[in-house]
Amino acid sequence: MKKIIATIVLSLVMSTMLYATDSPKGGSMLKGEGFKIDVPTFDVKVKQGETQTIDIQLQRGDSFKQDVTLEIKLSKGEGLTFDPAKIDVKAGDKSDLQFMIKAPKDAELGGYMVSVTGTPTSGEATSVEFGVEVVTPEAGYTMKSDSAQGGSTVKGEGFKISVPAFETKIKQGETQSIAISLKRGDAFKQDVKLEVKVSKGKGLILDPAVFNIKAGDKADVQVLIKAPKDAAIGDYKVSVTGTPTTGAAASTEFKVKVVTPKDAGFTMKSDSPEGGSAVKGEGFKIGVPIFDTKIAQGETKSITISLDRDDSFKQDVTLEVKLFKGEGLTFEPAKILVKASDKPDVLIGINAPKDAAIGEYKVYVTGTPATGEPTSTEFDVKVVAP
Repeated sequence: MKKIIATIVLSLVMSTMLYATDSPKGGSMLKGEGFKIDVPTFDVKVKQGETQTIDIQLQRGDSFKQDVTLEIKLSKGEGLTFDPAKIDVKAGDKSDLQFMIKAPKDAELGGYMVSVTGTPTSGEATSVEFGVEVVTPEAGYTMKSDSAQGGSTVKGEGFKISVPAFETKIKQGETQSIAISLKRGDAFKQDVKLEVKVSKGKGLILDPAVFNIKAGDKADVQVLIKAPKDAAIGDYKVSVTGTPTTGAAASTEFKVKVVTPKDAGFTMKSDSPEGGSAVKGEGFKIGVPIFDTKIAQGETKSITISLDRDDSFKQDVTLEVKLFKGEGLTFEPAKILVKASDKPDVLIGINAPKDAAIGEYKVYVTGTPATGEPTSTEFDVKVVAP
């Protein structure tokens, strides 16, 4: 089956293993002439004294060719900083952007809100928010694993290398981005050469494989890991070595697991049973969020539903979204006709009124083809206080 899944800009700093929340439309309300901003749905956790990378995506309508200025700032709380805090995204630039959030060592523990505003050259601006939670350095959530100290063992004069703590899964034929961080002691001002290579297994491609990080450079670097289509399924290890200008080198490892393109354990979507036809290659499935979608009272949130078509399935499908458990939530659109030639991913807005009951809801999604059998699946929504 040709699996097409809505990708929610995953940067494998792993804190971004989450769905995206869309802003209201900016630029123009005319179809294809506006834009939206995607930010993390779930809280981004950052430790005191840590810098975390997040992805923000600019979703452009087909006819929207303007430059957009994105500005990121705190809307609740004080002390967190962003790099960059403002960026001009040209009409021809990539849609995926990375921002770093830094929590000072003395940052107050607890919840913060971050607003992202996009202002086009002409037309209406739009904004959206996401949550950040600052936790103690001892908190067990961390997605990074540190190397032993290099450079010098004298306090403040060495460095460590941070890599993903959890296994990084990559499908055959896929390229995945991971972040590696150089953590410097306050007095460590040397350049460091970082070398990344496969220490167990063969065939993965790392780009770049070598970095020369100057004393004044940013601490975070991105490495692309490519698994060829014929890469062996299974476990790999990647080693990262940092060699300073003078002093001892430091090394650490992280794990990579190559899976098949159809590996269900890797998707962030839950599939329905097959509809249309039970004949292989002639049916379809519906992909919905696996995790609870959290919505505050009075809020509207966008979710992505994917129509996963077999290679020979060329029919139009009517998707209908309705509440299966609970009352009061509304959907826009609640019914949509997905043509055979349309994109497989559709955005559905879920609106929770200000007086919506706090608690759990179930949402039912049915897909009915022009001919053949319909199929259905469901996902959960949790309404919380603002």
